[in-house]
Amino acid sequence: MLEISPFRDALPSEADFVSHPWSAAFVQFVPVDLKSRMPFGHHVLSNASLRDGWSYVSAWTRTGPNDGYGRIEGLVLFLDFAFRNWNFRKLYFEVPADRLGQFDSSIRRYAAE
Repeated sequence: MLEISPFRDALPSEADFVSHPWSAAFVQFVPVDLKSRMPFGHHVLSNASLRDGWSYVSAWTRTGPNDGYGRIEGLVLFLDFAFRNWNFRKLYFEVPADRLGQFDSSIRRYAAE
């Protein structure tokens, strides 16, 4: 995915560079495996527009060979939390085109392209 630098080709200060990834974060969770107590992901709502009822979602989940769909539960709980606690109508995910196929069943069932 191509991202345009928010610094507009200027060299940011160290403080600006370090704080930038968190400046647009509205809420973020780190899901933890109940057995191992190890974190396995990072879920973020960012650039939220509460007035217009939408936000962007960033989700990273580490999976192992035996995880199956178990790791998706953390993301589902995160999305449920977002819809229950704020008046969101839409949550946007950005996915590289070559990875979109892995979400076919979810897109057909829950989302619009």
